[in-house]
Amino acid sequence: MSLQQYLTLVAVSVSFAALLFAPSERKGITFAVFLCSLPLYMRFLQVTRIYPTLEMIAVLILMVKYHKPSYYPHISRSCLLPVATYLAVTIFWTSAFLSSMFSTAPEIGVKVLLSGGLIPFIIYGCIMRTKLSKLDISWMCIGMVVLGVTAALAVILSYVYYDKLGYVDDFSASGLAKLYEKSNPAVLFEVPSVTGALIAMALPFSALLFTWQTIWEKMLGFTGFILMSVAMFLTLKRGTWLAFVVILPFCLQIGCSGKTKRLVGIGIVVAIVFSVMFVASGLGLLPDVLHSRGMMKDGLSNGTGTRLENFIIAATSAVRFPVLGLGLGQYSQVYALFPEADASSGHELWFAHNLFLTLVPEIGLLGAVSYLFIHLRFLFLARSGFVSEVHRPVLRACFTAVLAFLVHATVTGLYLISALGNIETTSFYCPVLTVLFLIYALIEQIRHNDVRERGFGQSIGITIPER
Repeated sequence: MSLQQYLTLVAVSVSFAALLFAPSERKGITFAVFLCSLPLYMRFLQVTRIYPTLEMIAVLILMVKYHKPSYYPHISRSCLLPVATYLAVTIFWTSAFLSSMFSTAPEIGVKVLLSGGLIPFIIYGCIMRTKLSKLDISWMCIGMVVLGVTAALAVILSYVYYDKLGYVDDFSASGLAKLYEKSNPAVLFEVPSVTGALIAMALPFSALLFTWQTIWEKMLGFTGFILMSVAMFLTLKRGTWLAFVVILPFCLQIGCSGKTKRLVGIGIVVAIVFSVMFVASGLGLLPDVLHSRGMMKDGLSNGTGTRLENFIIAATSAVRFPVLGLGLGQYSQVYALFPEADASSGHELWFAHNLFLTLVPEIGLLGAVSYLFIHLRFLFLARSGFVSEVHRPVLRACFTAVLAFLVHATVTGLYLISALGNIETTSFYCPVLTVLFLIYALIEQIRHNDVRERGFGQSIGITIPER
């Protein structure tokens, strides 16, 4: 065992010890340790691929730790999920399970469902079955920032390392395209889209920390915001760039005490322009501009045209798979079913560059729509203004994080798990969805708990200023 592997094993052992033996009343610190440990669990994957994954084991530990009746009598069962969302979750699980069981590869399908379809809901339930204090919420926000900073530093240091190896010929678009082709620096979570999504989801929480009162929290927030912004560019993923353009005005609104409302409108206009250029490049409407700068040459991910072709074939498959589908992890079979489609003449992928469209042929239209409904429900719940003004900054950060996820889920290869291959090479980690459903639980806690009594919105001896 090498020194690096030994240190990774020691760090993972310390992480599990902290999850197991941390005092039950220190819930915020426990969940913050879990967030900060996600890179360690993924790093351990590069040493040995085990199933269940370390991430799954950690979530199960939390489930046992916080599944005692004394922790959740203050929350009625109706607060955990409303009836409509219960129905959507049931439809999603049922269609995914049945589709996977009757697929050509049921082992992969069921493992994907357990990893990416069940573990995120378990972490949501763990948090909803606890009573979070003002310190707990603060520590969880800090944990999000530390996770983002860790991922950002890994991306930046990898870029510096590749630069020393001579992989970076120049900082032009063509030079970055060559770097992407050789080795993308955003490989901490194995897939650049996963790394980029996690950084984007942590970015608004760094802006939130900048509004707190102690100098070390302001420094952590400001430093984290700069590092994450740089790292999002170095992921070399256009989906992550688009997410950054979309969420930047919301992050500035959080970090600038609500005095930059005009930036939201400006950001929306910029995002629309960027999106039009994104689509136009795939239709060949901007060939002279983009091709001459190397943006569409040999990569910076698959071309936008490939995305649009897969969007079409996945949406078309809804007619054939209204209720059940091919099974989780079986998207590539759709090409044989539609040989006349443009996407079938190109390279076969295991995703449609859109999470929800990927699920249409895999679990059926009904299950895919139900899954989309779950995410949209929390997005609108976080955006709702029916909460005290002093508590809105945290909800804004949660809303922006969910928005960052939805952008990635719409235009990148983000999936229920990190990466899909055969049963030996598949990465059954789901860090993005695990973090996302942790954020969903925060949204529910803010909305349904007695926030006034707990003084929510305060940090460690710190009060987030009223807007």
